[in-house]
Amino acid sequence: MKSSLESEDDHLIICCDFEKKQLQHPLTGVNKEYFLSLSNFGIKNLKTGRTMMYFYPQNFANKGSNEVNSFLESYIRLNVTPAVKHVVIFLDNSAAQNKNRFFFSLCQHLSNTACESITVHFPMPGHSFMPIDRDFAVLEKKIDRVIKPFDWTVFMKESKIKDPINITFVEHPFTDDLLPDADTPVLRVKNFKQSSAPLLRIRVNSAAIRGIRFTRSLILMTYQNFETGFVDEMQLFKIGVSTGEL
Repeated sequence: MKSSLESEDDHLIICCDFEKKQLQHPLTGVNKEYFLSLSNFGIKNLKTGRTMMYFYPQNFANKGSNEVNSFLESYIRLNVTPAVKHVVIFLDNSAAQNKNRFFFSLCQHLSNTACESITVHFPMPGHSFMPIDRDFAVLEKKIDRVIKPFDWTVFMKESKIKDPINITFVEHPFTDDLLPDADTPVLRVKNFKQSSAPLLRIRVNSAAIRGIRFTRSLILMTYQNFETGFVDEMQLFKIGVSTGEL
């Protein structure tokens, strides 16, 4: 991560993760057992220090690869300017959410249409504390007793004076009256599994890889040891698939 931050200005460097602590919103003030479980996915720009959090109750959306793909596609398309040629992503080792063929297919699509290359690094399990976790920690210290849904948004935006956190709702506004808030956009989750499955091999052996690089050539390069670099190839797509189909 430190070496990536020394890259040229044409690199967008981000880290992302779901907040580990289970956030809960009370549905009644009578009994604390009645609550709504909340999900919070953060993406931090490591060069600017700015953070975007995708925040939603778990009855609005899940915590699967479709959600992660939707968050990352939206964020990258919003933040890749003409000056940005390469994207570097640090995220955890979860196969269900991140380390799977549908996420890899999205990265290949974005490297074809939004930038020249995308490099993904998966930290070693048990050593995955990342800068985004500091934002989660600051947020958790600020939250005491939440009464109304929109209190969460206010707490998040006020949790950091320097480099304030930006919020995006998922699927539906999480406001007191469930009506749109002019300052908080709403992101719809796309079904990436359905759209990309016909192009992909049924199985992809990704358990041992620590990093993967996507370029416009459809040749995916991986590494299992950071010191060796990108030395192995991965076959992601079915034979005959072209860049025009992605």
